[in-house]
Amino acid sequence: LEIGSPATAKSRNLKGNAEIQIHLDDVDDVVIVRGSAEPVVPGPSLGGAIASAMAAKYPDYNPKPTDWDNGGLARVVPRTILAWRAMPTATRWRW
Repeated sequence: LEIGSPATAKSRNLKGNAEIQIHLDDVDDVVIVRGSAEPVVPGPSLGGAIASAMAAKYPDYNPKPTDWDNGGLARVVPRTILAWRAMPTATRWRW
């Protein structure tokens, strides 16, 4: 999860309360992840993979693998995941 520089509201909020919920941007296929966000600094290999994936998804954004060396990324540690395609057939996983 990219959270931006430590000065962003998202980063400050997560520092004060690491509880998080994220979801797909889709109305037909639903996935909701509830858990906590932990700051992470990726090594060179992971940083390169993240930078490549972001550049592929967002053509005007070309991050360097070292852009997160001073923070700005978080790992989501799931506690509960909900998923469904057509209600009322939701599936829940818990850790």
